[in-house]
Parts: sequence; C-alpha cells; structure tokens
Amino acid sequence: MYSRSPPPRGQLPDSYLAAVWRLLGGSLAALWRLFGGSLAALWRLCVGYRTARNRTARNRTARNRTTRNRTARNRTTRNRTARSRTARSRTARNRTARSRTARNRTARNRTARNRTAQSRTARNRTCRNRTARNRTARNRTARNRTAQSRTARNRTAQSRTARNRTARDRTARNRTAQSRTARNRTARDRTTRNRTARNRTTRNRTARSRTARSRTARSRTARSRTARNRTARNRTAQSRTARNRTVRNRTVRNRTARNRTARNRTARNRTTRNRTAQSRTARNRTAQSRTARNRTARDRTTRNRTARNRTTRNRTARSRTARSRTSRNRTARNRTAQSRTARNRTVRNRTVRNRTARNRTARDRTTRNRTARNRTARSRTARSRTARNRTARNRTAQSRTARNRTAQSRTARNRTARNRTARNRTGSVSVQLLQSTINRRLIHRLINRLNQSTINLVD
Repeated sequence: MYSRSPPPRGQLPDSYLAAVWRLLGGSLAALWRLFGGSLAALWRLCVGYRTARNRTARNRTARNRTTRNRTARNRTTRNRTARSRTARSRTARNRTARSRTARNRTARNRTARNRTAQSRTARNRTCRNRTARNRTARNRTARNRTAQSRTARNRTAQSRTARNRTARDRTARNRTAQSRTARNRTARDRTTRNRTARNRTTRNRTARSRTARSRTARSRTARSRTARNRTARNRTAQSRTARNRTVRNRTVRNRTARNRTARNRTARNRTTRNRTAQSRTARNRTAQSRTARNRTARDRTTRNRTARNRTTRNRTARSRTARSRTSRNRTARNRTAQSRTARNRTVRNRTVRNRTARNRTARDRTTRNRTARNRTARSRTARSRTARNRTARNRTAQSRTARNRTAQSRTARNRTARNRTARNRTGSVSVQLLQSTINRRLIHRLINRLNQSTINLVD
C-alpha cells in the first residue's frame, strides 16, 4: 500500500502534535467544566442553606408562639379556678349567715310565748333588755372572730396552692412538648374529679345540716304548741282578763323588738359592705403578686429555651427523673391535702357545736313573736335560692365542657404544625443529599477524561 514519508530531520510527526493539542484542549475543557460545576454546586448549596435556615427560624417562631399560648391558657385556667373558689366560699358564707338568722328568730319567738304573767313587771323588763343587749354584743364579737380566723385560713391555703403551682410549672418546663401535653391532660382530669368530689361532699353536708335543723325546729314547735294548749285548757275564767292585758303588753313589746331588729339588720349590712371592700383590696393585692410571678416565669422561660438545645439523651434521663419526682410529689400533696381536710372538718364540727350551745342559751333568754306566715315565706325563699344555685352549677359545667373542646382543637392544630415542620426538615435534607450526589458525578467524569487523554498521549 501507500507508505507515509518520514518527516524531515529535527521535526515531530503531525499525529504527535495533534495528540498534544487534543490533550491540552481536553484538559482545559475539563477544568472549565469542573470550575463551572463547582460554582453551580456552591450556589445551590448556599440557596438551600438559606432556605433551610429561614424554615428553621419560622419553626422556632411557631414554637415560641405555641409556648406563649400555653402559658396564657394556664394563666386563664388559674384565674378561672380562683374566681370559682371565691364564688363558692361566698355562697357557703351567705348560707351559713342565713341559717343562723333563721335559728335566732325562731328561738326568740319560742321564748316569748313561754313566759308567765308574773314576770312581766317593769323592773324585770329593764333587766331582760340589758341582758339581751349584752348577749347580742358578745355573739357579734364571737362571730367576727370566727370570720377573721376563717379568712386567715383561706389565705394560707391559697398561698400554699400558689407555691405548689410554681413548683409544678418549673418541673414541667424541663419536659419535652409531647410528654407535657399528656401529663397536663392527666393532671386536669384528676383535678376536675377532685373538685367534683369536694363539691358533692359539701352539698351533701349542707343538705344534711338543713334537714337536721328543719326536723329540730318542727319538733320544738310541736312541743311548744302542745304545752300551750294544755295550759289554756286548765286556765279559769278569772285568768282570761289577765291574759287580755298580757296580750296588749306583748303587742307593745313586739313593736319595740321589731324596731330593734330593723336597726340590727342595718348594722349588719354595713358590716357586710366593709368586709366586701376589704376582700376586694385583698384580691387586687393577689392580682399584683400574680403579675410579678408571671414576669419571673417569662424570664425563666427564656433561660429554659437555651437549655433545650442539649442532646436527646439528657432530655430522656431528665424526663424519667422528673416523672418519678412528680409521682412522689403528687402522693405527698394528696396526703397533705387529706390531713388538712381532716383538720378542717374537726375544726368545723367544734365550731358548729359551740354555736349550737350558744344558740340554745340565747333561745331560752331572748324574745321572739313571729307568725307562721314568715316561716312559709322563708321556706319559699330558700327553695328559689336552691333552684338558682342549681342553674348556676349547670351553666358552669356547660362552660367547662366548651373550654375542654377548645383546648382539644388547639392541641390538634399544634400537632399539625409539628408534622409540617418535620416534613420541611426532611425536604431540606433530601436537597442537600441530591447536591452532594451531583458534585461526586462531575468529579468522577473529570477524572475519567483525564485518564483517557493520558492514555491517548502514551499511545
């Protein structure tokens, strides 16, 4: 075939020059592609990092908002609980005061009827009036002391409750968000059950005491009527004139006693208004102290957010320790609450016995002359009050049910927000993995081309 002529002496063959030129061109092209691919990968990485960072910042803002909403809900729940407790204590005090007033009126009426005609002189009247005034003043002093001691006990119980709530809040802040929701639901259910049980016990006690009082009043009234009828039958015609005179004297005395009763009622109303003003001042002070506690709780919350960035293992260990401590604290608190309830019951029983003894002594000495119409009106008023209290309780139960439904819907929304955050995190991780895979492929292609060009040069 055709033979290629050799090149002149001192010159390289054309194929060798072409191979060198191709090698230089291929290496330059590979370097240019590698530089462009690295720039594109860096640009994508920066954009992905910024997007992921913005998403993380949004998720943190959403978590902070969720934490604030939970804190606001807890505050609202505490305020509602405090208001309901105050309303219950006021209702109980009003009932006790009404029952005392009814007892005193009944005892006065009985004593006035059982007096004889011989003891109705002017001297005895003066002595009796003085004795009645002194006894009334003593009873008022004793009642005021009892009310003051009860108020002091209630304040001590409220301060203990506030301390326990602060300790629970500190323990709950170190737990994770999921365990907090479950524990708070369990605690709310237990608290609701305990409150329901206490209310039932209080209602049963009130109903029993009312039944016992009504039975005693009926039996005493029946006895006094029987004794009066016997005495009236045994009297002679000569004593009828004396009775008529006695009836006139009694009418005059009853008018004087009514005027005194009206004055005493006015004085009691003034005392009640003063007590209400004092309780309002105490509530305002309590609200100010709560505001200071809430500010301290906010500062603690910011510190706890910094501590949340620790590892999951430490959180697990802390949550286990916190659970065991919480169970111990709950057991200890329940025992303390039971012992306090037992003490309060003993004190109440003693107070009721002392009041009963004083009322019996006052019934034997005091004057009363009220008709059966007033008793009927009082019973009707008591029934209407009982119906109003039942209606108020039913409305409170309905409002609690609505609040629980709102809390459940909020919990579902928070779960949905968490799921979206998890999906966003998964998407950012997948974008980073894709970018790293593209960079590896470009590097492998560049190495393969350099190897091929080197092999061609050697050939």
